Amino acid sequence: MTRGHVDVALLRFLRTRGDETVVLNAAGDPAAAEPDLAGALLVAARALVGDGAQDTVSYSRIAQSPAFARYRHLAAGLRGLDPAAIEGRRTRTAFWINLYNALVIDAVITFGVCRSIRESPGFFQRAAYQVGPYRLALDEIEHGVLRGNKPLFARLPPPFAAGDPRAVLRLERLDPRIHFALNCATRSCPPVAFYDAARLDAQLDAAAAAFINTEGLHVEDDAVVLSPLFSFYQEDFGGEAGVRDWLLRYLVDPPLRARVARAPLDSSQYDWALNGGTQHGDDLPANP
Repeated sequence: MTRGHVDVALLRFLRTRGDETVVLNAAGDPAAAEPDLAGALLVAARALVGDGAQDTVSYSRIAQSPAFARYRHLAAGLRGLDPAAIEGRRTRTAFWINLYNALVIDAVITFGVCRSIRESPGFFQRAAYQVGPYRLALDEIEHGVLRGNKPLFARLPPPFAAGDPRAVLRLERLDPRIHFALNCATRSCPPVAFYDAARLDAQLDAAAAAFINTEGLHVEDDAVVLSPLFSFYQEDFGGEAGVRDWLLRYLVDPPLRARVARAPLDSSQYDWALNGGTQHGDDLPANP
């Protein structure tokens, strides 16, 4: 399995630059933030989609709900937060995963995405919050903070250049399980969920097991065909051998485990369709 299996359209879209001045939480008074802002945001984010992991998101319902208004009100408080003061691996990891997933929902609604995020060029750079003094877009949260300032592609510079004050936010150790927790509003992403710091490791293990044992792979002819997630982030998992190890760590079906241990690994194509509908109508047919 090589990264060459990731489709060119995906790579081109991810490299598209967008307006890097947009901040989706610019309105509101940051001084009115909740004392436990991370906890309040977690409760508010879960109110958007419900408890547990969700394969589809009703963006039209969320856009019109009091829960979304409540979430947007709380998000303004991020401008008064010192993100460097968030301590502890689990607390920091859960905070940034949750912020990423909630920002995606906010951006899909705010940008009026209808069928696919490809309608919004530069989506991963345009979708951003101000957190304390820093503007942080989706790309910077994922690759700069959660992936420890690793570039999106090996030949690109890291998200935070030398001297960038945001580099202090990066996690020291990349946990590949984040890839089973981050949802970017496409059907190729894992289900959307929000995570508790105190239960983070168990929740990430559950997310990994659920993804790998469902949509993560299937057998086709003599090959095991994997979600493009594994191809795209192959190096995060430790190369092809590492990908097999991760699959075998969570797979529960004995015949499938035996097949994964010895069969060639291939990658499926990325599905750009939105994981639900927008404020323009739910369950729209895909036209990415």
